[in-house]
Amino acid sequence: LFVIVHYYFFCSDSNVCSIQMTSKLDQDFPQLRKGPAAGEKKPLREKVITYYDLLFQGEDPSGKRTQFWDEFFLLKVNVEYISQTISALEVKDLIALKKSTNLLFIQCVRILQVDDNLIRDINALQTLCALLKAVFQKGLADISFDLIDILVGFDSAECQMRNLVESLNKFLVDEYPVSIKNLALKLLLLVLTAVDNVSQNVILEYFMMNSIFESITKVISQPESRHHHGYDASVALLFLVNYRKYEAANPYVIKLSVLDNEIALNGLGCVISLVLTEYNRQYSTPTDQPVGLFGHLTSMVSNMLMPSEAPQTKIRISEAVLLLLYEAVHLNRNFITVLTHTHSPSQASTPISPSPAVERPLPLPSTPTTPDGSAISFPREPTNLLGTFLTFSSIIIQNTKDEKSVSHSKLCLIILTCIVEDQYANSFLHDHNMTFQVYIHRAVSVCTIHHHPSTSLPSIQPFILPFLNLLPS
Repeated sequence: LFVIVHYYFFCSDSNVCSIQMTSKLDQDFPQLRKGPAAGEKKPLREKVITYYDLLFQGEDPSGKRTQFWDEFFLLKVNVEYISQTISALEVKDLIALKKSTNLLFIQCVRILQVDDNLIRDINALQTLCALLKAVFQKGLADISFDLIDILVGFDSAECQMRNLVESLNKFLVDEYPVSIKNLALKLLLLVLTAVDNVSQNVILEYFMMNSIFESITKVISQPESRHHHGYDASVALLFLVNYRKYEAANPYVIKLSVLDNEIALNGLGCVISLVLTEYNRQYSTPTDQPVGLFGHLTSMVSNMLMPSEAPQTKIRISEAVLLLLYEAVHLNRNFITVLTHTHSPSQASTPISPSPAVERPLPLPSTPTTPDGSAISFPREPTNLLGTFLTFSSIIIQNTKDEKSVSHSKLCLIILTCIVEDQYANSFLHDHNMTFQVYIHRAVSVCTIHHHPSTSLPSIQPFILPFLNLLPS
């Protein structure tokens, strides 16, 4: 008992002395103090980051444990850490770590293919998106073969890409939450846009061998999925159709040209119509414009003295949708019937998540007006895609001040040329029984003050008149 008591007091005295000595050192040499400052908590390190560090150090974080990756994909993905780590690596260092990136890619694909756990599926998709985006940003666009080798490895590329496409098909077609379908389409668009020139994206060869066309058309066909994912699916289809379409046989070009599914074609037309309608609506929204004779004179003088400094407004132009309309009209004759298909504007709704759209500065909208100067409200009456596109074209061809605007105008005129060359379209255009109302925007003339910028054609006239009204007078 005496030994125990003596030991207790001895240890206590030692601890007190130790505490006092530490306190004395902290006061005399504060720079020697390590760890967080007083009152601060040391940030906890995420477990998943530890695994990332092992992976990007060239080690296998699993430690040969069979259940490791199943547990790994239950951890929340740190997208920012993956992006920063890969961005900090030199290209040669990233190539040296290709075994680690191959391992991560393959394990993600394995989880997507065999695991039905939604948490693991979401984390695997997010990990793939973060990995692909970070690697694509390393500037390997001119060496696509190295890109494939870094991501998946040449030896297993064909098998793994086939499994990935099968998984994407599964997520797009089967009953899965909207979030998973969004991630699947985001991953698909990341792959399709890895290279600036889509025809140089060697990764797309695997999508030529393993088709995703049917899944995309099914997404576009169903009203609910089209509402959430129609835009992304349509843009993905556009990239796939344009991959080396003039150099080799592209299966997506062939499938789009022979597509006769009326529901799918109408769904594609609905996506295009909604985007163009929203553009027309934004352009025609009344803005603060000068009114009266003095206002018109001021505007005229400003345009004459500073034509390049005309008021600008940013309106989102979806070049992808414009190109998609061209491909549909040019490749598929059945799509002509979609152009003339009547639908009610009240049934339309803008897609929830518009994907990348290009903002282009355009002149202030020429607001449709009546003879008394009041703004015209677009009637909630039946319309069709052709009438919507004519209104859109009348807006686009007003702005030809830069190269991009000229390209947009040329593309609109090419689409109109493809339409009038079709026999069925011609019979529709010259039909006097058509009662659609089409709004044609006109540029304001600086010499004619009382000229109205937009007119509405009487419904008793044939549909060909809006085409003629697009021509400069």
